[in-house]
Amino acid sequence: MDSDIHFGELEQNAPQRQLRPDQNRHYAVVPCGMVRDEDLPIFVDIDVLRDIESHALSNTKVELGGVLLGGQYEDQSGQPFVVITDSLRAEHYQASKGSFKFTHDTWSDITRKRDEFPPETGMVGWYHTHPGFGVFLSSMDMFICRNFFNKPQDVALVVDPCRGDHGWFQWHGEKKRQMRGYYLFTSRLRGDAMRRYAEQLQGTPAMTTEPSYAGAPGYAPVIHLNDQRSGWLGVGVLATLVVQLCLTMILAVRLLSPAPAAPADEKMASLQEQIDKLAQRNVEEVELRAQRAMLDRVVGQLGGGGAGVVESLETARAENRQLQLALRGVAALEQESQQNEEALATERQRRDELDETLTELKQERQRQLDEIAELKKRINQFTSAAGGGEKTDKTDDAAADNQGDGGGRQMSTWLIILIVVGLLLLLFGIGLWIASRGEKEKTPAPPRGDDEPTTPSGEMP
Repeated sequence: MDSDIHFGELEQNAPQRQLRPDQNRHYAVVPCGMVRDEDLPIFVDIDVLRDIESHALSNTKVELGGVLLGGQYEDQSGQPFVVITDSLRAEHYQASKGSFKFTHDTWSDITRKRDEFPPETGMVGWYHTHPGFGVFLSSMDMFICRNFFNKPQDVALVVDPCRGDHGWFQWHGEKKRQMRGYYLFTSRLRGDAMRRYAEQLQGTPAMTTEPSYAGAPGYAPVIHLNDQRSGWLGVGVLATLVVQLCLTMILAVRLLSPAPAAPADEKMASLQEQIDKLAQRNVEEVELRAQRAMLDRVVGQLGGGGAGVVESLETARAENRQLQLALRGVAALEQESQQNEEALATERQRRDELDETLTELKQERQRQLDEIAELKKRINQFTSAAGGGEKTDKTDDAAADNQGDGGGRQMSTWLIILIVVGLLLLLFGIGLWIASRGEKEKTPAPPRGDDEPTTPSGEMP
């Protein structure tokens, strides 16, 4: 369970006085299991329990869960009790074969659905499944109980759909205490159906044989560990005696009948051997059942009608198996925790590598900024030298300090203009020089002596 998930403010309203369902004529109430005086009385609507078991059977590959709705009250004598009238299935959850986690989306969805119920319908606990693990509370389950369902009357229901078992837990001080019994209730008009359902939960085939569960995933017969079948023991012993009597009569008829031929004798000898073995087996079964029945009667007389010693031994064996399954679940959780720690270590290493890369990028960026500053300084020096001496250099430095990159660009523009004007003047001077040389070449040379030209036809020169 993530430690950053919060279920909002927990309700701490004082229990109200109300008539218990077993004292209300409107309801039919049936106890299930061994209800003890020191346990918190829990009254569960039969339809709510059926819906939870149907939800548990819908997927036995991962854990499922939800919340229990109802009320927490006190009877006329001030004794607390809990009434569960509805439930909400958790959606958007995170689950695996050995864990179930509420998420923020799960709680938001439950809160929204709960607002559609009357204000007096509060949250009185939660439920989840242990498919094949048995009924117990793991360390993650205890975390949810301690932090979100820690009121004295908050309850937790654990359902094992693979074994058809379930158990109730009550918050007691700093730990949860498992209760051996609870109450089913419904309208008095459905009392017979509820009693049959209660008998199925306690003795006969369990919830998966109900018509409402036919077709649900995981449909299979279930064995309950706390069955009370002492009523059928006499019928089984009587049937065994009848079978043994029939075999004895067959044997007597065979012994009193005439001896058949040799092949028939061999067949009869083989048949007689099989009959003897079957009779011996039946005798051993009868003796064993008789011993069990006698032990049950003796322990029942000594303990005032308590449960049979055989059932107690079976219960002890079942609890041992549950503890073994719990240890396996704890081992699976430890393995998952180790994997999470390894993933966290990998993530930390990756974060350190990213930090180193970021530091290198920052150093590279600083180096580039230094190079840009050096280039700007060189450009300013070049501009100052081209623009006329120390005064211009100082002026450019002041302009660079005040205007930054904009001043540098302005000086570059003036420099380009000066260069263009100088080129134009140079071209103009070159043109004038070329033109003057052309005029000199066109001017005639002065006369020298006899070489003076003659004037045509007596004209004066």
